[in-house]
Parts: sequence; C-alpha cells; structure tokens
Amino acid sequence: MAGLTRAEKRRRAAGYDHAQVDLGNGMVQASPASVMAALERLGPESIETFEDVKDRIVPMFPRFRPMPPFAGEPMTVTMAGVAMGFGLDVGPAMLVVADVLHKAWDVPAETIADAAVANARRAVATCGKRDVIKQEIDGTPIKVLQTGLHLASTVLLMPDEIVRLFGPGPKVLTAPMRDLLVAFEPTVDLAFAVWLRDEFASMDPNGLAAPMYAFDGAMVTPFFVGSGLQ
Repeated sequence: MAGLTRAEKRRRAAGYDHAQVDLGNGMVQASPASVMAALERLGPESIETFEDVKDRIVPMFPRFRPMPPFAGEPMTVTMAGVAMGFGLDVGPAMLVVADVLHKAWDVPAETIADAAVANARRAVATCGKRDVIKQEIDGTPIKVLQTGLHLASTVLLMPDEIVRLFGPGPKVLTAPMRDLLVAFEPTVDLAFAVWLRDEFASMDPNGLAAPMYAFDGAMVTPFFVGSGLQ
C-alpha cells in the first residue's frame, strides 16, 4: 500500500475497493459506474428493518440539488442547526433514508439519530491531524479534511473532534461535500469562503447545501450567508 494517502488506506481497510474519480486539489469521489453497481447489488431484504442497517446508518446533510422524484421525501431531523437526513453506507455511495422507510422501520427518530452519530463518531476516531491538509488558495489559508469514508461533513456534529483534528480556538467551517470539511481562520473574508464552498459543492453531483458554521472553540453555530446554490 506504499504511496497511498492515509484516507485511501483507511478506505481500503474498511473494505472499499471501488473505482474513484480525481476531482483535483487532492479531492476524489466514487466513479458513477461503481455507484450504480453497488445500488444494483443492494436488495430490499437488506434494509427491511432498522436492525438490518443500524450499524451502517450515518448522518447526512441535505444536498443542494433536488432529490429525484422516485427517491421519495427524505427523513429529516434538526441537527447542527439544519434539517439533517440520514444515509446508508453502501460502499461507493450513501443511500438516502426516505421518510417512507423510516415509517416502515417504526423506530423513533431519536434512536436513528443516536445510532447514526455513534457510527460516524467511531469512523472519525480513526482519523488524525495528519489527515488534515493545509492549503492556501488566493492567499487565504485553509485546512481540509477528507476521511475516505464519506464522513468528513459529520465532524460538524462533534465539537470535540473539531478541536482534536483542527486544533483549539475559533474557526469558520463548512462542508460542501459529504467527505469534505473546510476550516477557515475566524477573520476570513466571508465572500471568499462562500465562493469557495460553492465552487467545491458544484463539482459534486451530491454537493451539500450546508451553511457556513462559526466554531467558538466549544460550540458550532450555523449562519447563512449569500450563496448561488442555496
């Protein structure tokens, strides 16, 4: 496994061997062919009850593009100040948990949310500061996290992990993709931060409609600023 990034090693250790597409700037995503193959292998009996999926469900921010009509209305709860959905890890992609599926499971939303955050937390615990990449774009310093497990955005639900991975102190944060969390200095030009968020989100068919977040060192608070994608 020489020459692989830490995120790639983590992805392979988790059993993910699907093809990926290089988006540039060190970012990757699963190839469309690998996503379709995974969905075709997923049978309805594998998601029939919550017990079937409780170890694979994770929080998912809503994407800025509308879901296709056949997908149904997604299940949502309020987390991190926004309407958060849930996804089932199927390897190269996340299968959105529809409201009709939640009703079929007949399990309280709190139970699903608790399991989802716990699953994400266990996966994020395998990441370290070496996974946070420092970059500079147009003279603006940023720190970027990709986990290789589709879960960087869920770190916004874990203030303690923000401190562990990005260091203490105030920050401006955003998650334009499911596996991309970007941290800015608290003094960042917000117009630039929003532009960069939207540039990243537009590169991904599942780009997220996440707000900007202010982190004061202990608490994460969303604040909405202008965006061409919202």
